[in-house]
Amino acid sequence: MAAAYLLSHSSILPKTLNLTPNPKSPLLSKPFVNLYKPLTPKRLTLKAVVSQNNSTSKTATLEPETNNFKHCFSKKEDGYLYCEGVKVQDIMESVEKRPFYLYSKPQITRNVEAYKDALQGLRSIIGYAIKANNNLKILEHLRKLGCGAVLVSGNELRLALAAGFDPSKCIFNGNGKLLEDLVLAAESGVFVNIDSEFDLENIVSAARLAEKRVNVLLRINPDVDPQVHPYVATGNKNSKFGIRNEKLQWFLDAVKAHPNELKLVGAHCHLGSTITKVDIFRDAAVLMVNYIDQIREQGFEISYLNIGGGLGIDYYHTGAVLPTPRDLIDTVRELVLSRDLNLIIEPGRSLIANTCCLVNRVTGVKTNGTKNFIVIDGSMAELIRPSLYDAYQHIELVAPTPSEAEVSTFDVVGPVCESADFLGKERKLPTPERGAGLVVHDAGAYCMSMASTYNLKMRPPEYWVEEDGSVAKIRHGETFEDHLRTRHSNHSFLLAAVSMAGEIRNVLDSPAADAKPNLQRTYQVVVAATKEMGIGKDGKLPWKLPSDLTFFKDITLKTSNPEKKNAVVMGRKTWESIPIKNRPLPGRINVILTRSRDFDVGTIDNVLTCGSMDSALQLLAMPPYNLSIERVFVIGGGEILRWEVLIFAARSEYVLSHRDTLNAPACDAIHNTEIETNIECDTFIPPVDTSLFHTWYSSLPMVENNIRYSFVTYVRVRRTASDTHGQNNDTKSNNGKFEVQDFSFLPQIIFERHEEYMYLRLVQEILSSGNLKADRTGTGTLSKFGCQVHIGLSDREEGDLGPIYGFQWRHFGASYTDMHADYTGKGFDQLADVIHKIKNNPDDRRIILSAWNPSDLTLMALPPCHMFAQRSADMGLGVPFNIASYALLTCMIAHVCAFSFPVDLLPGDFIHDLGDAHVYCNHIEPLREQLLKSPKPFPFLKINPQKKDINSFEAADFELIGYDPHPRIQMKMAV
Repeated sequence: MAAAYLLSHSSILPKTLNLTPNPKSPLLSKPFVNLYKPLTPKRLTLKAVVSQNNSTSKTATLEPETNNFKHCFSKKEDGYLYCEGVKVQDIMESVEKRPFYLYSKPQITRNVEAYKDALQGLRSIIGYAIKANNNLKILEHLRKLGCGAVLVSGNELRLALAAGFDPSKCIFNGNGKLLEDLVLAAESGVFVNIDSEFDLENIVSAARLAEKRVNVLLRINPDVDPQVHPYVATGNKNSKFGIRNEKLQWFLDAVKAHPNELKLVGAHCHLGSTITKVDIFRDAAVLMVNYIDQIREQGFEISYLNIGGGLGIDYYHTGAVLPTPRDLIDTVRELVLSRDLNLIIEPGRSLIANTCCLVNRVTGVKTNGTKNFIVIDGSMAELIRPSLYDAYQHIELVAPTPSEAEVSTFDVVGPVCESADFLGKERKLPTPERGAGLVVHDAGAYCMSMASTYNLKMRPPEYWVEEDGSVAKIRHGETFEDHLRTRHSNHSFLLAAVSMAGEIRNVLDSPAADAKPNLQRTYQVVVAATKEMGIGKDGKLPWKLPSDLTFFKDITLKTSNPEKKNAVVMGRKTWESIPIKNRPLPGRINVILTRSRDFDVGTIDNVLTCGSMDSALQLLAMPPYNLSIERVFVIGGGEILRWEVLIFAARSEYVLSHRDTLNAPACDAIHNTEIETNIECDTFIPPVDTSLFHTWYSSLPMVENNIRYSFVTYVRVRRTASDTHGQNNDTKSNNGKFEVQDFSFLPQIIFERHEEYMYLRLVQEILSSGNLKADRTGTGTLSKFGCQVHIGLSDREEGDLGPIYGFQWRHFGASYTDMHADYTGKGFDQLADVIHKIKNNPDDRRIILSAWNPSDLTLMALPPCHMFAQRSADMGLGVPFNIASYALLTCMIAHVCAFSFPVDLLPGDFIHDLGDAHVYCNHIEPLREQLLKSPKPFPFLKINPQKKDINSFEAADFELIGYDPHPRIQMKMAV
């Protein structure tokens, strides 16, 4: 049984136990008593003590008198308010000074575990009501805990899918579901509740459009009084929700008439919210199973009973006895089991409300007539429940007040220009000082999800306390720039229109334009194309490559600055080719290019429309987009990548560039999934102009669904279009020179895939956190033990340390005299043996090459530092040489062995296991200098194709193409 303390008391307590507070109890002086010893976290941003409420702990039995009401927010003896052991005052001082929501992640876990414990023995779905709180991080956490989702709009469905919820555990409710949202629901495979005649008609239409059969439930209005506020009552006969029982037969006949579109799998009712009497659930369940019996008699296979409606919580913080999840489930358990049903419940408030508070700062205290007011920076805009429902939510100060502070009765109000702007009335509180922290408790449900921008108060940020006591931001607060951005759609249409009419200069020079836009906003192209630059067939992608979709998402979605987003620019046909459930592409600004004046996407968030590429670039170069967008990606389709682009030339003139979008001067980089397999296409784009772009990164070829492809990133070189006029495609003439030396403008996943960063990051770790050790040379080292670097074999140099490695590879066991002796035919030739086995028995598990020969260690000037596992790694001089030499050796082996295979034998990955990775103290400054330099693109290694014997290679058989190193950094060898 989980020690959940979900609502007011633990679900393990006997139902007959009287939990009325004893006025003589000494515990009343400590409002929330901690039952367990606090744990000290290992490392926290804020000084904190982790809460005793460990979400994984289980309590078998507790004496009733020790089971006192407690809360994830509690005041301790020092008078400060804590959240899971973290002082709220410390959090306030560490975040931006504005109202914010603060959650306890462990409390969310405990609440879910209480429901899961109560549901043991039943087939069930905990359908979290997203309307209660739609924070994506919270949704992801609930999904990981095993919850499903209850949805009431298309956007909530999109959000649930983005959070990773299993569609088979999602239920789409609502009395006015839109057709386009129902199409998405049908495509996704979620349950849909039928609420009315027109709702059924729309579901049938959606099923036909999606070409899917929809699993539906009938939402029956049971006419049960939940005895709650009328605004949150949904199950009485005059409610707008559900169908009355007298109409049930009509709906059953209608479902029978559409067997290809509808499959009736269950019955649903919803009672309301803040319910405090579980007998109401029992009454509703009795009615519902009777309806299910009647429906089954007509041949329907009903397997789900969905009872919606939420338990109340103790908003007054009195420790009142309220129903627990077990109380709720036990009232319907036998009914559910007797009909062999799956039970779906729809908690929202009871999962999330008591996990959160709204943290505010006191602006001042005033008195008018007989009323005392505490004015805070929070308001009805952030938390409207008290104003809307006349709801009570507990309020208290974050920190102790001076002893002389007078306790008075206050109305707690906000700065919004409404008399209804209050968070609490007639609250007895010590008179706070200006700037003091004040919290409104139990604000996790129907607070942030109902927040508004009334009076242009921007929606607040959200944070939570993790299990280890650390604090993380889980939603950024809205800004005024965000508000401006959502008001710019008309401006984008204006730019599009004048662009098409050739009147850009008139608009930009008009009084309405405060400043000329920076028309130099650059972009990067993301595309997948064949060798002939084919990108599509019959309006669709002619290949299915899941890894490519992941690559696309990683490139276009991730930003280095969490406050910003990327923009993706696409044509109308590309937009329409995206499945409805996936558009707009989440987490990005979607810019749709279209010349059609009739095309309208409505008011979808994060979607803009423009008439051309140049108008889109102008728009994105102006506020607020130039401040809120990190990178711009053009993602297709064919017509867009062939468009001519207006560019800003000298003397503020506009000239028409004859460069296509792909190779235009504004294009910084091209990320191409190069399809090597021959595939028929009917849509093509121009080739990458190699006089303008040079390869910066290339993955190893891979095969997926019988299609061979690789990821290649091209970056613009120094030569411009005016230099070459597109005539020169000789990559050698560019000498590997790029427009810039800093490549951080590339997507992080590409920027960091440069294999040298793996080496440099390890160097940085050693310099920052390595342990100082003595060594055999007396130089001293900074050391870090147990490291691994995974490097693709595109680093290629040759090098040889003499007889140490080569001798053991070719003459293992031979008696060594000196480096000039002839060892031909002596010892065991490991390298020849490895090559023979690869050619003749590639599955042999004894293909091993070792340089470690204990019998020769005393004869070696320096024992081998590396095999495939390197015992001693000198990060300054040794490791770069080790990587290069083994990479070269592997490429040589692949080259000579390839003649025995029908296809090219390509080198794979070099996985470098490092034991003692260290930096010599006299290498620290040179390595710091190296860390300041950006790695350059690797050269290409060309091996003489005529050489087929490992013994026949000479230095002239290897050519490095495009080798452009940084100036030498000198390091002394420690001996």
